[in-house]
Amino acid sequence: MKIIYEDKNVDVEKVVATQIMIEALRNAMSKLNEEEREIIERLYFNDETLRAVAKTQNISHPALIKRRDKILEKLKKFIEEI
Repeated sequence: MKIIYEDKNVDVEKVVATQIMIEALRNAMSKLNEEEREIIERLYFNDETLRAVAKTQNISHPALIKRRDKILEKLKKFIEEI
């Protein structure tokens, strides 16, 4: 006989909701083109600065901010479609 103990510290609903959000983000990221995906990955997953990414992209800091904002809007639309 197997006894299962419930861990009161684990919020199963939160864990499931987080996993669903992660999957939605992965799905949305896969719809971006390579350049867009690289910008988002470098800014949000590699913690690179806007200036550092702008320099490697050969664009100005303000131009990267505009591009980032457009990409984030795209991601938002992709996630809302799910």
